Amino acid sequence: MIEAAQDKNVMLSVFHNRRYDGDFLAIKEAIEKGLIGKVFHIELYGGGYGHPGTWWRSDKKISGGAFYDWGAHFVDWVLNFVPEEIDSVIGFTQKLNWWDVTNEDEVESIIKFKNGTIADIQLSTICSIPKPRWRILGTKGGILDEGKGSFKVITKGDKPGELELKYKKSSWENYYINIAHHLLAGDALEVTPESARRVISVIEAISKSALSGRVEKPAFK
Repeated sequence: MIEAAQDKNVMLSVFHNRRYDGDFLAIKEAIEKGLIGKVFHIELYGGGYGHPGTWWRSDKKISGGAFYDWGAHFVDWVLNFVPEEIDSVIGFTQKLNWWDVTNEDEVESIIKFKNGTIADIQLSTICSIPKPRWRILGTKGGILDEGKGSFKVITKGDKPGELELKYKKSSWENYYINIAHHLLAGDALEVTPESARRVISVIEAISKSALSGRVEKPAFK
C-alpha cells in the first residue's frame, strides 16, 4: 500500500486515533521537556480480571490475537516515546481461564531498543491485582500513572521533587484536521504509513516469538 501510494502520489495514513489521547499527550510532553532525563525503562499495562469482549475482540481468527486490539495503541505509544531503532522483541502468552473464546487471556512483550532502553507491555484479562498504567524511568526521574486523570513526576539529582500533572484534553478530531492541512496546505503528515507499518511489524514479531519461544527481530525496526 505504501508503494502504491507513492507510485500514484496520493496520501496514505492509518487511524492511530490514540496518539491524540490526553494522557499520552501529557506524558509525551513531560518526556520531551526532559523532566525525567533520558528514558531507559518503560512498563505499560492494560486490563484486569474479567471476560474479554465479544466478537472480534475475543476471536483469534478475526482479530489475530489479543495483541492486535489495544496492543496496537500500546506499541504505538511506546514507539513514540522511544524513537530509537529496535534491536529485538520477545513475546509471551497465557491461555488459562476463558475457554469459550479463542484470544489469549494474557499477552506480554519485552521490546529491546538498540540504545539499551527496555519496554515491557502487558495486556491481561486474568490480572486480579491491578498495576499502574505507566511506570517510566529516566536518568533524572520517573513517571507513575495510575489512570486517574493525572500522573506523578518524580525528579532526582540537584533538585529532587515531585509534580502532579493533569492529562491534556483528548482530541481525536486533530487526526482529520492534520490530514486536511496536509492535503490543502502541505503540512507534514502526523501519522505516516511507515510509522503504522513499524507498529504492525513489532506485533508480528511478538506473535512469532510467543510461538517460537525465541527472541525475534521485527522486519521494520
